[in-house]
Amino acid sequence: ALPAGTEASGHGLAAKKTILVVEDNPTARTSLQIALSDGYHLLMAENGTAALALCEGETLPDAAIVDLNLGFSERNALSGLEVIQRLKDRVPAIVLTVDRSQDSIHAAVRAGAWAYLIKPPDPDLLYATLEAVIAQAGDANNRNATGVLNIAIGLMMAAHHLDPPEARRLIATLAMAQRRKTTDLAEEI
Repeated sequence: ALPAGTEASGHGLAAKKTILVVEDNPTARTSLQIALSDGYHLLMAENGTAALALCEGETLPDAAIVDLNLGFSERNALSGLEVIQRLKDRVPAIVLTVDRSQDSIHAAVRAGAWAYLIKPPDPDLLYATLEAVIAQAGDANNRNATGVLNIAIGLMMAAHHLDPPEARRLIATLAMAQRRKTTDLAEEI
């Protein structure tokens, strides 16, 4: 039996987190809203411009789910890659797309994506990915870990000829792949 106040689904811990959903397809947007509304506060955007406008305030979302193929029907619309690039130093982004190509995956990672999921996502995998990305981003922003993380970023920059955001993402990706805290991996580095 679970202790009192613990939700059986396991998703109850994320109730206070805010997720930006950037999806131009109304059906997919509604599906995500239904899947995530019980566990998260959602900010819904149907295009890149609306998404960036929602991120102009002082309080940023904890993570973003971005459709890679935004704006094909609109002239001069922002693509999902452009949205991720503009948010990369402020909001961790998860790509959610039908595009399975290796070129798209590599482009999304270069743009700053923290994870890449294929539509339609399994709800448990979506929740797990959101929680992992939020935890990794929170861990990276933890004041106590900043010194160790900065040293590890510097070492990764020197060893692999990366710029600071790329080195930070590399450490976060390695930590996620190894199912470890970013700070633990940074200490090891």
